[in-house]
Amino acid sequence: MIIDDPVPCSREGCELQRPAGGYQFCTHLCRQISEQLKDSERLCRSVGKSELTTQFWLAAVEMSDAVSRYLMLGRQMREVLRRKR
Repeated sequence: MIIDDPVPCSREGCELQRPAGGYQFCTHLCRQISEQLKDSERLCRSVGKSELTTQFWLAAVEMSDAVSRYLMLGRQMREVLRRKR
């Protein structure tokens, strides 16, 4: 049996490993956040530089960072629970 090396999630900023089997992202949530970031970037480019565009992009990045932190903490919580058993 061949065991694949872990492959990181395709979402920029996510440090979790994606499951084997051709998946690009570690979770459905990461896929959704990646799509939102791409959509946000396109919208910002279309609108052009402005204070609103800057604030919008910063909010998108903060959202992505918050999801990364949430997923990492969830993984740590599950590891603590696993060790208790």
